[in-house]
Amino acid sequence: MYLQYLVLFFYVSQVYLVEIPELWLDPASLYCIKQHSIETSVLSTILDDNYLVTDDVEDLYPLYECAYKEHKFLNEKNEFDEKLIVEIETKLIPFIKPDVKDAPETSKKVFEKCRNLEDEKLGKRIIKFYNCLVTGIKEN
Repeated sequence: MYLQYLVLFFYVSQVYLVEIPELWLDPASLYCIKQHSIETSVLSTILDDNYLVTDDVEDLYPLYECAYKEHKFLNEKNEFDEKLIVEIETKLIPFIKPDVKDAPETSKKVFEKCRNLEDEKLGKRIIKFYNCLVTGIKEN
């Protein structure tokens, strides 16, 4: 249910180019944007044409951390929670590649492939995770 909010943080950068569904603008997402004083002009630089986020957006790491924590995508050890599998299946796959044949299996596969990526900075690890998911979905 909440992966659409995850996508929001990576996709909101296109707000003036692509209409963002209102359901992605949930209170937790808006809270994080406001809490970290993020301007749309900054967000507009982070997403490329393949829906991948550049990892040189260190100023936005706190936003990603806030979003994942607010949506409970991380457990108490800051590991990616398995409930994301359903979110990947129902929200991210239809957004990235709607013609995936076996969305449940693909979501499990890409989650397992991407969940153990490491980085000292949580925000950067979240970006790596998201980009890994997008790449994995496109490969299926």
